[in-house]
Amino acid sequence: MSKSALPAAAAALAPLVLFMALSAAFSQQSERRAVEAMALSRAERVVMLIDSRIDADRRLLNLLSTSPSILAADQTDILDRARRIVAAEPDDWVAMRLVDRGAGRVLWDTRAGRAAPPGPALPANRSASGIVREGEGCPCVRLEAPVRGRGEGVVLEGLLSTQGFQNILVDQTPEGSVSAVVDRSGRFIARTVGYPERVGGLATSYVRDAIASEESGVYQGTTYEGFKNYTAYWTSPRSGWSAHVAVASHLISAPSWWSGAAMVIAALATVGLALMLVWLAQRDQLRRRAVDERMQQAQKMEALGQLTGGIAHDFNNLLTAILGSIDLLKKRAQLDDKSLMLADNAIEAARRGAKLTTHMLAFSRGRQITLGPVDLPALIEELKPLLERSVGADVYVNLDVFDRPAWVTTHRDQLELAILNLVVNARDAMPDGGMVTIRVRKDQAAPPTLPEGEYVRLTVADTGEGMTPEVAARAFEPFFTTKPIGKGTGLGLAQVFGVARQCGGAVEIQTSPGKGAQFHLFLPQCPPQAPVEQPKAPARKRKAPAVLNLVVCDDDPAVREFVVATLSEAGHRVEAFDAGEAALEHIKTGIVDAAILDYAMAGMNGAETAVQARDAQPDLPVLLITGFEKIAETGVGHDLPLLRKPFGSDELLAALDEIMRHR
Repeated sequence: MSKSALPAAAAALAPLVLFMALSAAFSQQSERRAVEAMALSRAERVVMLIDSRIDADRRLLNLLSTSPSILAADQTDILDRARRIVAAEPDDWVAMRLVDRGAGRVLWDTRAGRAAPPGPALPANRSASGIVREGEGCPCVRLEAPVRGRGEGVVLEGLLSTQGFQNILVDQTPEGSVSAVVDRSGRFIARTVGYPERVGGLATSYVRDAIASEESGVYQGTTYEGFKNYTAYWTSPRSGWSAHVAVASHLISAPSWWSGAAMVIAALATVGLALMLVWLAQRDQLRRRAVDERMQQAQKMEALGQLTGGIAHDFNNLLTAILGSIDLLKKRAQLDDKSLMLADNAIEAARRGAKLTTHMLAFSRGRQITLGPVDLPALIEELKPLLERSVGADVYVNLDVFDRPAWVTTHRDQLELAILNLVVNARDAMPDGGMVTIRVRKDQAAPPTLPEGEYVRLTVADTGEGMTPEVAARAFEPFFTTKPIGKGTGLGLAQVFGVARQCGGAVEIQTSPGKGAQFHLFLPQCPPQAPVEQPKAPARKRKAPAVLNLVVCDDDPAVREFVVATLSEAGHRVEAFDAGEAALEHIKTGIVDAAILDYAMAGMNGAETAVQARDAQPDLPVLLITGFEKIAETGVGHDLPLLRKPFGSDELLAALDEIMRHR
């Protein structure tokens, strides 16, 4: 090559070299941020799953601490229940014990039975939470629930095995990485390397310094084994525990040669080429960030679905007891018109509670909804009493709707929840009171984001504090909220946005600080619908004997008492049990016409009990009852009919008639 050709060759190669150098530098920075985001997401997921498990265990402990048998002189019943729970979940529970803090004694312990006075003494300077070291099977984590009625200082303690937390950590972190879960004092709860030798011991100073300074982030340090790592951590705002997920150093530290070379070459390149490369790199970075955010959102929704599934089961049990008790009270008592109205209001409120639970589960799982015609003004008029009760006396609900039908295509239940979310949001924006206006108008012009067509505009306006443009721009993001911790989930407006999108509509905000807010929900119109007469339910016809010998099994005392009372008042003979094993023994030895079994019970569940019962009596009619939404939707197989909680006495008797007709 001649000397005169060298400058031309260099000029031709310079853009290519510049492009390669800058792409490598920006790619490494993007890779680093992606690795950090992935590690933070894993740490956050570990914390959410651990919080979900602790919440479930704490609810169970609170339920046992309020049991009537814990106040009895003979503690055999509550001790046996505690032992069964511990035995059913060996990876979860180490022991349960009743402790008198004032006397400094353990009254009974599932590992040793009831202690004779004076009982074993408690160690001095005992921590109220975190790792417990004394006793067989420890170190373990202690939860406690006060026992009201036993005097000051008497608590029910649950000792949780660290193995359950260890399993969560191992399942959610990369194989071979040094990851850990520590409590708020910096002691190990779980660790992927050195477990169980390290559990209960202090973490390194790098870990303790990190959790003392920030709630989440990335730090560099050295493990007890001498590994130098970058570690992403996330701290639970409720328990104070934090998860730490290590990342290999070579994935974070980009070689300095590439950065230096990129800077030198970039300085020699043309401004236009540099701007183009920066634009390309930023676009790539935004795409990576969008992928990471979608993945994190999916993980949050999965954890939320697991948490809400357990909450819905407990809530449905409570609603069953409430709904059934009021139903029985109406039938037993001679109530005046006002009392009957109050009882009907209570029943309607319980049914709405069940409907809201179903909505929450549907949203957390992203279930597709079925659309249909809804008369919007009629729906709002029907909702008005509930809306007025939801906002309180300081807020006035003003309806400005048509006096004639305005039909839209949507999902009725989801739209009810969206309107309720908007009204409750408006109430929270007016702490000193004010007015919420709900307006319905027919708009010929669709918003720019929607195709041309006819839409009905539903507006919810308040006289509250309003929003800044920055807050309004993020208002519909899931989990985004400006409310204090414990006051909002950030899911209300996200649900409104989801309903609008799923029915082919849109939602817009008009707001400014100090001037209130207006939420405009645009819903597609549909042709007017003719009124549909609801067919009357046929009267129940029994083909079964007038008096049945029934077995009822449910581990929730309130639900069990309601079911037994309903069946007894219908004239049947009922034997009640709180465990599947006991019910099965009675079925094998007694004369039983039908069995009503709760699905979710400690030990043998309802489906397992039913299968073994039919081995003894092949033609035995069995009805399963459940508060688990997923079980109610998918069934359990074995040709077993299901009755979803909550239900009233008429629904229970109708379900019993149905299984007896097909015996």
